Amino acid sequence: MADQRLSCLSVQLRLGDSDSIWRLLVEALTSGEGAAIALSMGDHHVGPDDLRAAAAAAARAHAARSSGRAVHFPGVSNLVGTISVHQLLAGSSIDRARVLAVGDADPEMVVVTRDHVRPLWSGGQLVLSTQTAVGGTLVPFETPDPSPCCADHR
Repeated sequence: MADQRLSCLSVQLRLGDSDSIWRLLVEALTSGEGAAIALSMGDHHVGPDDLRAAAAAAARAHAARSSGRAVHFPGVSNLVGTISVHQLLAGSSIDRARVLAVGDADPEMVVVTRDHVRPLWSGGQLVLSTQTAVGGTLVPFETPDPSPCCADHR
C-alpha cells in the first residue's frame, strides 16, 4: 500500500433519499474490473479497509471544507479568458485569490485563467492560488497541461 497512488474524489449532492443514492453509487462504481475503489457516505462504507479509511478522510475533509481541490463549483463557467480578481470572486463561489509568496490578490489585478481554474478548500474557504505572469498579470498556479516530468509526482 505504501507505494500505491491514491486519488480521493468527494462529491456533494443535493438530492433526495441518501440510501437510494448510496445504492446507485455502489452499483455504478464497484461493478466491473479496474482499480480498487472504496466509497464512504455517512455511516455507509464499502471497499478494502485501507481505502475505506482514505475515502472516509476525504469525505470528512470535504464536509469540513478543510482540504481538497474543487473542479466543478458554482460559477466555474464564468472563469474563462482574462478577468479581474474582482470578477473572479463576484462571479463564482471562490472566496479568496492569493498570490504565491505575496498574499491576497488585489481586486483590480488581471487573471489569465487559461480556462483552467482549480481552487482548493482551506480553512473553510475556497481559495485560488495564483502566481505572477507576464505583464503583471496572474495565472492560476495549477497549469492545465503540466509537463510530463511534473504530471505524475507521488
